[in-house]
Amino acid sequence: MKKTINTLKFAAILLLMAGMMISCGKDNEKENVSLKGTKWKLVEFVQVSEGTTKIPEPQSDQCYWITFESNTTFSGKTSTNAIYVHYRINLSTSTIYIDNISGTEINELFDGKLYMECLYLVNYFEVTETSLMLYYNKTDYLLFRSI
Repeated sequence: MKKTINTLKFAAILLLMAGMMISCGKDNEKENVSLKGTKWKLVEFVQVSEGTTKIPEPQSDQCYWITFESNTTFSGKTSTNAIYVHYRINLSTSTIYIDNISGTEINELFDGKLYMECLYLVNYFEVTETSLMLYYNKTDYLLFRSI
């Protein structure tokens, strides 16, 4: 009986250690994510809260893209303006804070104003090999595809 209890304790310790190693591996994967040098094209405004998606207008390769130049800056294009953004990011919590947006100041056309309003509110992100989701509230996000 004592041998069985010791065996169960040993098995429990092994399972606990395995779980901790898997957990640490996931944290390391998050830490290895880098947006630097990546370029993204906005493909949809996703509004889960309203059950809708919207393809940005105009549909042009010249509009609604961003390029992460460093770990603190990205640049891009709205419907009519060039933008330069300073941000802070925490990879372990997937939070991102827009500190400053500057750029040209021509009146936005089509969905340019909505795009800018959403960018100012971004506070969380998810990234995969082909997608970047910039959340501007708990459920709604800008969906980008890698280009």
